[in-house]
This record gives sequence, structure tokens and C-alpha cells, in this order.
Amino acid sequence: YYKEDGDCVLLVENILFKVIFSFFTLLAPFHVKQVHRHVLTREESSFSYLFALPQRETRIDGTSDEHPIILSGDSAVKFAHFLWTCYALPTQFAARCNPLNVDINTSLDIAEVANKYAVEDTQNWAMGLVQTYLKIKCNPPYLFNGADYDVDLANAFRLCEIAQLCEKRKIIELVLELLATKWDTCLRYAYAAMAIGDKYGLPCLAALIHFVRQPLKMTPVELQPQPARWKEGEMDENGIYLSFPQHYRILHGQVKIGQAWHELAGSNESIMGSLFRHATCRCDSYNSRQFCSKASCSVTWLPRWQRALEAPSVVVVSPMDVIERLKMV
Repeated sequence: YYKEDGDCVLLVENILFKVIFSFFTLLAPFHVKQVHRHVLTREESSFSYLFALPQRETRIDGTSDEHPIILSGDSAVKFAHFLWTCYALPTQFAARCNPLNVDINTSLDIAEVANKYAVEDTQNWAMGLVQTYLKIKCNPPYLFNGADYDVDLANAFRLCEIAQLCEKRKIIELVLELLATKWDTCLRYAYAAMAIGDKYGLPCLAALIHFVRQPLKMTPVELQPQPARWKEGEMDENGIYLSFPQHYRILHGQVKIGQAWHELAGSNESIMGSLFRHATCRCDSYNSRQFCSKASCSVTWLPRWQRALEAPSVVVVSPMDVIERLKMV
């Protein structure tokens, strides 16, 4: 694939990257960029093996523009972002590392290409920028006024996918922390949390959609008239569109949550009664600093517990929001 006295041509989408002796030339409209071969092979990356493959006498890929080596699955823009890390000056690196100037999408592009070609140092540097930025978004300092990065469904999935690819579990946790600030009031963020939980095997996260405070209107995508218009996670006036398994799981979860509330608050012998009865008891035994009996305590506890459950601050809370109801009680 490479001759010391010849050319090696790589094709990424419709852009040719040409190796001429010891450097690459990016053949693109309006600009030419040279990338030296030794820059891409100074680490134990896939490029070092690519340029060391044995030769054959017949014409092979990479010897001309008409027969390039095709780097399938790559984007020319992402590959160009990766090449920027090979030639950026220290001042440019310093500017990129500034939290106010971090470009998340570009950093993800660099990490994705670096991971594919096993350039570990570049991958770790790019993912470090992403992690630093997300930490600031989760805990913004007083003077941080950088450009807002909306962690919507598409961005959240891409962040988690590349973090999983690069084995950066901490970034997935930071994405979920950002979603947590919005998923109790917005169905789109709640769905993103549920979908990520499904994909990465986080059942506790997948169940958080049950705690959305706004009314949960759902429509299975399979019930759409043909041709289908909406995809999973999209929203319109009918609510959010889900798959049948997601729809069933949420309805089943709502039933279980409703049952849990009745078990917690439905009777004097409930768990909540056991927890709060003696703590709030004002019977004669309590006043005399003696251990109150079950019967005497219940006389005082039951009407007080019923009044607490019927308070306006509790009734207005959604039956699905058990945690908030307990707080109001």
C-alpha cells in the first residue's frame, strides 16, 4: 500500500488524502493541506501498519487517484478535524482547552477517528476536553458564560456512544446528570434518559420516566397510519411516540407505582404508619414519657395521618410522583 518512491492515495468520502514521499496532501476545493507520514505513524496507530504492508507486483489500491485506498465509514470533515491535532500549535491547543472555547462536536469527531485508528493519546485528550466541559455544565462557575450546549436526544446519544467506545464511563454519568435537571419537566429529556438506560443496561435510569411531573401522553409508533410519519422519541400534540414495549413498560410501571402509594399510605398498619406513628404521637403515654401502646397510639395517629393525606398540597401532586407526595406529607 505504500512505496518509498511513489504515492499512496486515501479516499475519505469525496476527498483524496495523498501521501507523496513523506507527507500527505489534502486535495480539496480551494485549499491544499500537507500532512507528513511520520506524524501519523509516530504512535502505535493503525497507520503504521497500513504503510508497512507487503507489496505486490500488480497494480494495487493506493497507487493512484483512480485507485485509492478507501477509508470506509469515515467522514472527510471528521478526518480533517483529526488531522488538525497533528499540526496545531501549542497556542492553538491552549485555546482549544479553554472551557469557553470547547467545541464538543469537533472534540467528539477527533475522539471517534482517533479511537478507530488506535491513536490513544489524541483520543484521551479529546475526551478529556468533553469531560471537563460537561463538569462545568453540571456545576457552572459564577463567571462561566460559554456557548450553551443543548444535551438533546441526538447529542446525548452521540456523547454516550463515543464515551462507551472510548471506555469513558464518567462521561455517561455526566450526561445523565445534565438530563436529570430537565427530565422531570420535559418528555423529550425523559425519553432520552429512558432510551440511554435501555441501550446501556441501566434499569434504574430507564424507570425515571415514571417520575415526569407533567401529564404523560403516549402514542405507540406502531399505531400510526401508513406511511409512518413519526419515530420513537418524537413529539406532537398527541404526546410522545414510543414503541409498544416501551409503552407497555411505562403503563405497567404506573400501575405498580399507584399500588405502591396505596400500600404506603392506605392503612394505619402501613409502612408509613410504622415509621411516623411514634414519631408524631401525642398520646398520654408520650406525654408521660412512657412507651405508648399500639392501641393508644393509633387513636391519635389515624385521624392525623388521614388529614395529612387529604391536604391540598398532597392532592394536587400527581399520583405517579410518590416521592413528592411523601415530601408534602
